[in-house]
Amino acid sequence: MKITSVMAFAAATMLATSVFAATPFAGDDLDGGTTNGGLPGPTVPAVFTPDNSMSMFQGNLQPGNFPGSGFDIFGRYGRNLGSFVPFDVSDDSAGSFPGDQIGILRSTKNDAVVGLADTVNGDNPGGSVSAVWTFDISGRSNIELSLDIAAIGDFDASDFLRFSYSIDGGSSSTAFDIGVDQNVDPTFGLTDSGQLYLVTMESGAQYDAYFSPFFNESQWLSAITGSGGSSLTFHPRDTGTNGDSVAMDGQVPLTFFGGTQEVRGYTNGSFTNTELEAYKDPLYVNPTTAPDATGNNFDSGTQITNEFQTITAPINGTGTTLTITLNAVADGSLEYILFDNLVLSEGDVVALNPGDFNGDGKVDNGDLNLLLGNWGSPTVPGSWINGFSSPVDNGELNNLLGNWGFGVGVAVPEPTAALLGLIALAGVATRNRR
Repeated sequence: MKITSVMAFAAATMLATSVFAATPFAGDDLDGGTTNGGLPGPTVPAVFTPDNSMSMFQGNLQPGNFPGSGFDIFGRYGRNLGSFVPFDVSDDSAGSFPGDQIGILRSTKNDAVVGLADTVNGDNPGGSVSAVWTFDISGRSNIELSLDIAAIGDFDASDFLRFSYSIDGGSSSTAFDIGVDQNVDPTFGLTDSGQLYLVTMESGAQYDAYFSPFFNESQWLSAITGSGGSSLTFHPRDTGTNGDSVAMDGQVPLTFFGGTQEVRGYTNGSFTNTELEAYKDPLYVNPTTAPDATGNNFDSGTQITNEFQTITAPINGTGTTLTITLNAVADGSLEYILFDNLVLSEGDVVALNPGDFNGDGKVDNGDLNLLLGNWGSPTVPGSWINGFSSPVDNGELNNLLGNWGFGVGVAVPEPTAALLGLIALAGVATRNRR
């Protein structure tokens, strides 16, 4: 196959794609009040199933539908709304607990959010939870959905959130598919290390692990002194092999962002515990499993952190009634997912020139760097606003060359030697495929 003629390809692709100059017209701030950030709310209030929102009434905890699982959550929560918030959800590092190493809700986050944690329990054995919102979109077009989301913990393959939508009872489409990638990070090596990451607390401190609130020092001592009885045993990795320095000493190797170290560990019945837990296996928005441009087989979607960030997705179609549905499972303790502020916006179509991959209205070195950094990737990165089709190859290259300098008010230097080298490599690869 020959390289497509640059000018011919550019002429054939001058039809631009589009982005939003968005204006919010409806939403749900999840506070349960009437102000809703000044926007019209859902035509039908959000329904959470099962609703495990909890609150304090006259000093007593009032559980929702998980009465036997006080720290398992699905529903509305807030630091200063009289509701019960597990201490691991609150970030108190800038206030009452400077050494806090786990948390999401900072001192400035005083409104309500929706939280999920360990939805699989005796009160909800299957773990599935859902929520439904209904909005009036009459006369609206070019709609997008946004929400604020944060998460913290060591997530599992079974954890997911999926926001889907339908218009006027039609077929369902996915807006946000949120899941985890548990492939091994080649930087750290161990097969159980997963993808390690850092969290940033309100104090500014960063951590690669957190102290387990379930670790019992006296039980650990009982295990290593032989006085623990049949219920306490040594941790299954305390074998003197595979990175463990001494067998049956109560110390086991764990891999953290900064490297491998030994920490205290034991097993109590079926519950295996260590004093520290590494932050690993984060959630991603709209993940893929294909290798990225550097060869890492990690999800290429947006990584969710313990700091709220806004994510957006288009709502395709027009009509009268928009139904947004959340389906989710959060299978594990010390894994928290929070979201807030569902907003619907209507946008004006803004033309984008082919080759403007980052959507800044110019075709220049910024787009060139994106191309070079992702050359050969089997999927177009999700961060490319003007992405075209997969894989990243001659098609994107021709778009860039054919529109080089578009939208730039001053003379733009010709593409660099790196681009010329890329073109040469593309030519070699093409000749090899003949």
